[in-house]
Amino acid sequence: MASAAEQCSTNLSSLQPKMDKALQFIKSSVFRNTMIDSLYASIPDAIAQSDGLAQHSTFLRHEIVRQERERAHAEEVAREGLADSLNSLKPCPHGKEGSYCHAMDQYLVSIAANLENQAFFLEALPCYEREGMR
Repeated sequence: MASAAEQCSTNLSSLQPKMDKALQFIKSSVFRNTMIDSLYASIPDAIAQSDGLAQHSTFLRHEIVRQERERAHAEEVAREGLADSLNSLKPCPHGKEGSYCHAMDQYLVSIAANLENQAFFLEALPCYEREGMR
């Protein structure tokens, strides 16, 4: 595990600029703070707590698919609220409510969640696996 930690990222903190952008219009400060905190969580600890790479990889693969379904559904609902469904989606003004705003929030949450999930699944886990961590 020490060799893997030397060769692989020990956390996802390098994602912070992208994550900040993804989170900027999400209403829930709890979600925003949790996502930022999770970027600094230990990858080796997360792998160890999940009973290894295979289990963590399986979980993330399912979670990525689930979040993509959530994102697609939220986008569909948000587009229903637009006068022209071909217009680009825009975040709601702060304090505004309604089905479009709720759908946009879920859309943005799913994008942020998958930003982190995909970095973990596509970059971190393969590195630790190459380094012999199971």
